[in-house]
Amino acid sequence: MKAKKIIIFLILLLIAYVGITYATQTNQKNPLMPLKNLVMTIIQQKQAKESKLIIPDKKLMPSSLENEDFFKDHWESDRGYFMLIQDDIVSREGPSIKASKYEKLFKTERVRILYKNVQASDIEGELRYWVFIGSESGKTLLGWIFKDQLISKKDFIQYEPLEKMNYIYDQGTLKSRIIIEKNGRFNIKWKASGRGLFLKGSDDGQLLIYEDIIWAKKDEQDFLYNFFITDATNQLMHEYRFREDMIKMEIFTMPK
Repeated sequence: MKAKKIIIFLILLLIAYVGITYATQTNQKNPLMPLKNLVMTIIQQKQAKESKLIIPDKKLMPSSLENEDFFKDHWESDRGYFMLIQDDIVSREGPSIKASKYEKLFKTERVRILYKNVQASDIEGELRYWVFIGSESGKTLLGWIFKDQLISKKDFIQYEPLEKMNYIYDQGTLKSRIIIEKNGRFNIKWKASGRGLFLKGSDDGQLLIYEDIIWAKKDEQDFLYNFFITDATNQLMHEYRFREDMIKMEIFTMPK
């Protein structure tokens, strides 16, 4: 579970627990007693799950976001430092392939390295490094994965799609249109409104790619990033963070 879901889940459990406790105290034969026991069991199971996670000593993890050297391979966003999950995986409770599974993670999900294991592990004849990760904000602990299961900004190379493409998409509160040239240069026109404000702007940049993941890197990069997943038909999908937002190709037809 991610932070927002956990908070909602715990609030609902708390409300249920208070109501059931009140009911059972006012009527000893109340039929809701089994439900109270179920709620308590779920809470205990959640606590037990978290208690099994092996967490590095805080002294070994970055104490401040100002530690730029530790996060040199990360991007820096409006929520904090992050890297991208390379493909759908499941993290572990500890730095071992025998450790129990902990959290399901999704392709292009943004996560932050909180600890790097300095000693490599021999995994089927290959040396790999375990890292302990958290959410983009660093507030939610997500378990252990291999560092090579992450994508950093240095993994991308220049991309030239060889045909012009236009897309319109939403990205949170932003509504954007991106025009991509054959050489991979692009222009994004965007606008946002809310709370009595209306903002708009334009950004130029160059497309970069890692396998099927595209980064529309702005010439003057700010905290707002544009990552997409592409396929053989040049259709684009949003990265995991904006997975529920609209994106579609603009199709132009010649007048008769």
